[in-house]
Amino acid sequence: MVARCLAVLFCGAALSAFAKDNIRDLSSRPPFNAYVGRTVHLLRPAYLIYEDFWTGPEYGIASGPSIGAVSSDGTHWHFAGKYRLPVGHPIHIDSVKKNSAFGPDLVAHGHTFVPALGKQVSVHLYWAAPGIRGGEYVLVRAPWEPKSVPEIQISHDPAFLR
Repeated sequence: MVARCLAVLFCGAALSAFAKDNIRDLSSRPPFNAYVGRTVHLLRPAYLIYEDFWTGPEYGIASGPSIGAVSSDGTHWHFAGKYRLPVGHPIHIDSVKKNSAFGPDLVAHGHTFVPALGKQVSVHLYWAAPGIRGGEYVLVRAPWEPKSVPEIQISHDPAFLR
C-alpha cells in the first residue's frame, strides 16, 4: 500500500515538472494584451464553476448556469459550486497561458472577489481552442469583451500553435 502511494506521488511530481516546462505565456499577444494586467468589468453575466483538477482549487468562468437551484435570496445559482456574477462585476486578468501538457486551449487566469463566497478567488476562462482546420485557433468572445468583438474569431497566429 505504501509503495503504491509513493508511486502515485512520484508520477504526479514527474508530471507536474513536465507540465511546468510546457507552459507558454501568451499575455503579450493580441487580443489578450488589451486585457492582461487590467481589471475588466463583465459586459454580460457569467457564472463560476468550482474546479479542482489540474488547475488546483480554482473557479472557471462559464457563460451560463446549468441545472441547479437558485439561492434563497435569489442572487446566485448554486450547483456544484456555481455562482452568478452580474454585469459590471470586476475581474482582474493576470495572464493568458497555454499548457501543452494538459491540452491545447488558451486559458485566461485572473482573480476576483465573489460576494456570495465572501472572499477573493482565482478564476480562469478557456478563451481559445484549436479549430477544425490545422493552423487555426478559434477565439470566443469573453464576457468582458464588447459586442463589437465577433462572438467567434479565427486566428492564424503561429504563437498559439507552438
